[in-house]
Amino acid sequence: LRSKRVRRNEFLSLLVRIGDFDSGLSYGASQTGSGGGTGTSTGTGGADISFTRFVVENLAAFDFKYLDEVLHVIYQISAVIAGTGLNIYHQFESESHVGSDSSSASECAKLKRVTEASACIGILFALREFLKTHYNISESRCTAYNPGDTSGARDKPVTWHAQSSSDGSGGVQRRGQIVWGQHNPYAVQRMVSEQDYSNQRTQYLRLMAGSLAVDEESPVIGSGNRSFVDDAEKDDNGVDDGAALDPEELELLTMHDLDEA
Repeated sequence: LRSKRVRRNEFLSLLVRIGDFDSGLSYGASQTGSGGGTGTSTGTGGADISFTRFVVENLAAFDFKYLDEVLHVIYQISAVIAGTGLNIYHQFESESHVGSDSSSASECAKLKRVTEASACIGILFALREFLKTHYNISESRCTAYNPGDTSGARDKPVTWHAQSSSDGSGGVQRRGQIVWGQHNPYAVQRMVSEQDYSNQRTQYLRLMAGSLAVDEESPVIGSGNRSFVDDAEKDDNGVDDGAALDPEELELLTMHDLDEA
C-alpha cells in the first residue's frame, strides 16, 4: 500500500476522518446514550472518543518513511479543524445560554454530543502537534503542502526524532505514546457531570482561540485554509464517507497493509 500513493493517502484520510463528527463515519457511540449510560449510536453521527483515541494512537505509532505520508496526515487533520472544528468553536461561542434552567432537554443533549465531538477534534490536534514535533516539520511546511504536487518532494525520506516525555518522567517518548495531560484530559477521562462537559467546552474554546491567534501559523487560518475548507466540504479522493471500519478491521489494516507493503 505504501508504494501506491493514491490508495495510501485515501486510507490515511479515512483514518483521520474517523475523528470528524460531520464525516458520517460513526462507530458507536456517544457517551451519553439512552438513560445516561454507555449508549451506542444508531447512525446519528455520535462521536466515539475512545475509538478516535485508538485510531490516533495507531497513526502516531506508524513508522512513516516519507515526508509526504506525514504531511498528508497533517493536511487532513487541518481540513477537519478548519471545517468541523471551527463550526464547533462558533457553536460554543453562540450557545453559552444552553445548559441553563430555561434550556430544553433536546438542546442540552445536542450540546453534550457536540462537546464529545470537540474532544475528538482535540485528539486530532494532539496528533498534529505530535507528528510535527517528532518529524521536525515546521508549521509553514505544513500549510504549504499540496496533496496534488507531483514533484520529487513526495519521496523525501523522513526521520523520527525521539523527544523527552512531557509527563515529567524523564523518559523518552515513543511512537504512539501521546501524553494527553491536563490540556486534553477528556481524551482518556470519561465526561460524567455537567461540570466535566463545561470544562471540556472551556478547554476547547481556549485551544481554538490559541490556534486562531497565531495568524498564518495556524491550521485554521493559515495560507492553506481555503483548500482545507474545500476538502472538508466534499468527498476527498473518492473515499466513501459512509464506509465503516470496526476496531478489529482497523487493527488488521494497520498491522498489515502499511507495514508489509
